[in-house]
Amino acid sequence: MSNGLLIKNIYIKNFRGYSEKSFSFFEGKKESQGLILLSGSNGYGKTSLLDSIEWCFTGTIHRLKEDFYARKDKKSAKLKKCLIRHNGQREDVVVEMHVMYRGEELSIKRIFKKEDESLAFEPDNSDFLVNGINLPEQKTIDIVLDEPIAKDFYERYTCSYEKNLRVYEKSRENIYEMFSSFFGGTKDIEIIINNLAGDKKNKNTKGIIDQLDFKIKTENLPDSQKKKEKYEEAVEELNKLLESKQSSEKGPSDSLKYPNHFYYKAETVPDTILASESNLDEKVKDLKKQRVYLQNIKIIKDISSVIDLTNQFNENLKNQKKYEDFISKIYRPFQELKHEILSIQGKTPDVITEEKKECRSYERDLLKASKSSLEGINVLKALTTKIKGIDDHRIREFNSIDSLLEKCHSFEDQIKGFITADDELDALRAIVDHKSGLEVHRNNGFKECPLCGSEENFANENVMLAKIAKDILGEVDTKRNELQLKINECQKEVKSIFQTFYSYLSEALTKRLNELENLSRYFELTNEFVKNCNLYQFDFHSVDEERLLQKKSDLENSLQKTGEFIALEGKIMKVIADENEELFGIVGKHGRNLKIEEFRLLDTNGKIYGVQLFLKEYLKLKETFPVIINLEEITQMDIETKISILNKWILHIETDEALKSKRKQVLSLEKSHKESEEICLQKEKELEKLKGVLKELKHLRNHWDKKMVESIKVPLQKIYRRINRHTNIQDINLLIEGKTTPMASLNANVNDEQVPATNILSAGQLSVMALAIFLTISMGQKDNEFKCFFLDDPIQTMDDLNILSFIDLLRTELAETNKDNKFIDQLFFTTCDENLERLITHKMNSFGVNYTHIHFSGYGEYDVVV
Repeated sequence: MSNGLLIKNIYIKNFRGYSEKSFSFFEGKKESQGLILLSGSNGYGKTSLLDSIEWCFTGTIHRLKEDFYARKDKKSAKLKKCLIRHNGQREDVVVEMHVMYRGEELSIKRIFKKEDESLAFEPDNSDFLVNGINLPEQKTIDIVLDEPIAKDFYERYTCSYEKNLRVYEKSRENIYEMFSSFFGGTKDIEIIINNLAGDKKNKNTKGIIDQLDFKIKTENLPDSQKKKEKYEEAVEELNKLLESKQSSEKGPSDSLKYPNHFYYKAETVPDTILASESNLDEKVKDLKKQRVYLQNIKIIKDISSVIDLTNQFNENLKNQKKYEDFISKIYRPFQELKHEILSIQGKTPDVITEEKKECRSYERDLLKASKSSLEGINVLKALTTKIKGIDDHRIREFNSIDSLLEKCHSFEDQIKGFITADDELDALRAIVDHKSGLEVHRNNGFKECPLCGSEENFANENVMLAKIAKDILGEVDTKRNELQLKINECQKEVKSIFQTFYSYLSEALTKRLNELENLSRYFELTNEFVKNCNLYQFDFHSVDEERLLQKKSDLENSLQKTGEFIALEGKIMKVIADENEELFGIVGKHGRNLKIEEFRLLDTNGKIYGVQLFLKEYLKLKETFPVIINLEEITQMDIETKISILNKWILHIETDEALKSKRKQVLSLEKSHKESEEICLQKEKELEKLKGVLKELKHLRNHWDKKMVESIKVPLQKIYRRINRHTNIQDINLLIEGKTTPMASLNANVNDEQVPATNILSAGQLSVMALAIFLTISMGQKDNEFKCFFLDDPIQTMDDLNILSFIDLLRTELAETNKDNKFIDQLFFTTCDENLERLITHKMNSFGVNYTHIHFSGYGEYDVVV
């Protein structure tokens, strides 16, 4: 017995056409798994019964909700009546079900009390009780199953004629959306994508990205520009004030000796700066530039001591990256795809495709030779020279048919001498020639002679018709009889040899086609590996375990020992880090320099990029100096002394009381301007980041959909062909098409050409396709604990043969012998067709399928048919 959810009975009150009614399923039976057949004329409440189950489980009725919100005048109080209540009454709407779940019986109940019936389509507007306990938060069956089924209940678990009609009108985009809802995992991503990029169905809805872009252009940038202008005005005012103060500036005492080794410009010794005609602010700027210049020389001197070590470290990182890339892109994929790779080495897709075409043509030839005629024998002989891999022993066995045919022709030539125009004589001969057949005919219960139709003597075994006939014919005819028996035996043996070899060729072709299909699939699976082989200069058609192991060994030998590598890294980090352990030139994604521990946590790619940033920034810093500096002649004390004297000059000028107020204002405006500018930059970074997230989400969604399409396309084809027995359509194929915005599309394969399914399929074929889609998705959920499905008269446009195939498919799935592999626990099936009703009951009875048959004779009036 299933541990999943099984519905035992349902109580309905004041719901749709039901005033009050109860239904029980599989009452008196050991198990509740199987088919619930709901039959009867249209308008008797079958669909409303299914609606009550959906409403109780999910808190909504999808088809009614969709119809209501499509109305233009949905705000009308009048149109909000009789949406869910029985005949517009004001009493509470109640649906209660008793279910079995994991071996325990549960009561699940939903109650709607509000006056506005349109609110009944949202689960939060009704009470949801489990075993009498009112659950105030999660008000769907999801809380019982601990898995989300309510949101996609209508799409995944129900199939109806009106839903099938929707498939007829599907565009590529709509078909993509329909399958996305089936796949699971992409709807939430789609919501996030719409939030970021805007809903493409509603052009008036702007996404977060457009909103942020608009805000940057209309608010942040204008505000930043305005504050910049104010700052520049204040700087101009400060300069004018500095000019008026310039003549009174004396500077620090002569005791501050400045060593004259080098300067960032030849004319920028402190005395020259202070004696210039520049205002004080410009003098401070020049002094600060000199200080930065000296600080940079100090940095260059420190860093130059580890440049050789850094280059060595960089080479070690590149070797590590080569090794890691080889393992991830070549070595490991080869281990995972070894069988596939070795299978297609030395082959090309074109050759495989051509051989598949040839094999299909051989299949068609084989179908024409299904009888052991001379023509059929010649066809089989011709195929033995075409089909690859035929066993020589089998061919020799089949060629023995020639001697049998020759012997048979010899017997036939001899028997021609016994030909007569006497019908009575021919009848007697037929009795003698078919003595064993007559006995089998009599033993099978037939009383009439198959030759003359008489019952008089045929049923009496003692009469021995064949003996009497033989006595009448006499000894002369004995030789003719012997010849005829030999001919019969030869023909039987010819037919046996033919059929044996025919079956062998058919199986060989099928096996070869399967092998070719696998090879085609292997080319797709190994496509990325082939590209990587080209990058690493491996010949794909000769790559093997030995070569890869040798390459792996060579790359491992190029790697530095782990201890030495870590020590080298630590030595470099110690030199290029400042007092806060921030590394020179290595900027992270957050916009600030990385710290030592952050760098150590990077992967190999990150470290290589970080080292490149460091070296680039170092070279850039060296290039800022207009003269060649001999770092060997510079001492640490010289640099520190120069910086100390510059700091005193800068401090002396900047502490002038008369300028404090204006400087304070300038600094305040500068800060405000920079903050505003930083906000703009931050917003623009956020915008770029959101665009990146949007791109990644689209890639993730497309990757997931492609993966799911690959997993369901084969079962979809099999189910479609199983239901649709007679058709000009070879198969239905689900594909992902498009590069920039990939979408799922349903194509029909006609004469080996893919065309849109909705362009070519008839109404009946589209119904078959819709059912195949539904069953394929259902099969994909066989591991879920909820396996109840609802088919609401879904086959109205299908012909009798397709209906019969579909019912046989359901019968096979529901059969007791299929207990361990079912994807359906309970199937609710409604029909108003009496012939279909009789067909289903006959099939289910004949094959021992557990089912309940409820026949509606009026609205809510029914009988349980035994």
